[in-house]
Amino acid sequence: MNSLKEHSLDRVLDELNRDAEHKKDFFVETSNLIARNDGRITLKNTNEVYSENGTPEKNLDGVVFDTTDWADNQLLSRLGMPAAYFRKAKEADPELFAQHFNYWTNVNEDRIRLRTKMFTDQALIRGAVSTKYAPLDNVQVGEIMEKILRENKDDFEINDFYLDDRRFHLRLSYPTLTKNLRTLPDGNPDYSRIGTDIVNSEVGAASFNLTALLWRLICSNGLRGWGRDWTFVQRHIHLRPIEFQSRVAEAMVKSLDASQGLLDEYQKMQEQQIENPFNAIKRLAEEGDFSSKFTDVVKEQYEGDNTAYGVVNAFTRAARELPNEQRLDAEKFAGKLIRFPASKWKQVQTEEMVGEGIEDEAVV
Repeated sequence: MNSLKEHSLDRVLDELNRDAEHKKDFFVETSNLIARNDGRITLKNTNEVYSENGTPEKNLDGVVFDTTDWADNQLLSRLGMPAAYFRKAKEADPELFAQHFNYWTNVNEDRIRLRTKMFTDQALIRGAVSTKYAPLDNVQVGEIMEKILRENKDDFEINDFYLDDRRFHLRLSYPTLTKNLRTLPDGNPDYSRIGTDIVNSEVGAASFNLTALLWRLICSNGLRGWGRDWTFVQRHIHLRPIEFQSRVAEAMVKSLDASQGLLDEYQKMQEQQIENPFNAIKRLAEEGDFSSKFTDVVKEQYEGDNTAYGVVNAFTRAARELPNEQRLDAEKFAGKLIRFPASKWKQVQTEEMVGEGIEDEAVV
């Protein structure tokens, strides 16, 4: 895992390039995979492994692969094996795991793309995806973002960067698009800035998505847009890099307009009074399926502002302490609250939630 708190675009690009150095894709029949008694994966016939261009791969004799948890989940799910159970079995009794794994690979006829990292003394399967999967690698995303940002000479800052074997996250904000939303009790301005959130996964853990963002400067917390208006999504299928670049450039321009609309809606939340903020926080946390521990943190982060604006800020402040993926989920949840009508805010202050809950809007 890499998380850079002090970073420039050059540092981000360097990190992405270093991460890309040892990556290699193989196409293989699932029946060609075999688990050893230590739970690691090897190949039955290395002559039946192919590269992206369809040529046979060489120098794979004797190669033994470790697997990430994510790759285990993908392989086990493809074989119809309950992933949670067999991941535990692999740890407790790898020989038993191997017996089951090898039985099901023998009767499986799928052909898959293995996304790997190949080092001199180590090999790692980081993902096992369909042959229809269209790679959009993080280094490609970085190149597209560099081209867009530097050609347009936008005044931007990178507020967060995260990279591991599952996901890539880049958070941008634009200092010239900063607005004072109110005056704080201590007399200081409460600035929020328009921004853009970018998430990608090379192993099928997420589609590429570009999301409108608000960045509150006083406490460095973000609020992510939710829904069609504020999110651009590209699945890893039927993807051509040239077309993708133009779509991303268009989406970034649209995201700035969308973020302005998000900012306006965010500011309007100050008009929605909340008589019972702690009960509202509790009910909203239940609706978002958050833990009681996180709910307590949200209450601790509440700043005494008896408006919907204050409640939403309590959620985004609490989200700062979560791991990256969970933080983004909590910030997305906060973005959903912006679209709450007054009737919903009334409901969440009562003892019982009434009516429909918060549903995800389909994004295409």
